[in-house]
Amino acid sequence: MSAFELVYLFNETTGVLGAELDTFLTILFAFVVGAYMAAKRMTKTMRNIAIGLFTGACFMNGFAINRTASDMADLAQEIRKVANQEGSALEFHAFADQPVILMATLPWLMTVLMIAAYIASIFFFFHVRNTTELTDNK
Repeated sequence: MSAFELVYLFNETTGVLGAELDTFLTILFAFVVGAYMAAKRMTKTMRNIAIGLFTGACFMNGFAINRTASDMADLAQEIRKVANQEGSALEFHAFADQPVILMATLPWLMTVLMIAAYIASIFFFFHVRNTTELTDNK
């Protein structure tokens, strides 16, 4: 693979990862706002459907993010390897001299953060559901 192709693929992977993270955050905040507005009025069946859909969407998107982040880490390792060759065209790239541990832990760090956000949003849902009625500011 040429240096141009490697950098282009890395750039595309970075864009895909950003889009996947945007999608995850959209799903997460939609659930949190929906929980705040409607959790108290939901029946158990509606609650189970909402949590089930949210869980499925988070799992599918989280898996995609983990896979894309793993691909990005592998590409960064390849960039580092090519950049360290004499006369390489990739010496300019930001990941040419990044610590190896930084990219190696990226997929799992992102997965842990997504799981924490998922658990916090489920707790928030049940917290809103179990609290007393919110007071009106009149």
